Amino acid sequence: MKAKTVYYCTECGNETPKWQGRCHACGSWNTIVEMPAQKASSGSRAAEARAGRGGGANRARRLSELDRGSEIRFSTGLSELDRVLGGGAVQGSLVLIGRASCRERV
Repeated sequence: MKAKTVYYCTECGNETPKWQGRCHACGSWNTIVEMPAQKASSGSRAAEARAGRGGGANRARRLSELDRGSEIRFSTGLSELDRVLGGGAVQGSLVLIGRASCRERV
């Protein structure tokens, strides 16, 4: 019986069922390598990577359990936006701001 293999990107760790010239996850060329598939009980490379980064610490928590004292906030210069963001933007965060479309009156 043929041994099962899995292909993964050496740049981002993304797994694919077959070899590709370019990783569709990170866009890197010629970074896909072949590796023998591991047993289902041992988990995937992504699961192992999460475990190495302390994957158990990423459990859901109640808002009341969160430590807000460690947040570094800064003013955006727009008082209403600072109010909506809870006192300013958090360092390292990303906020998407949109504008409702308006029709021009002719």
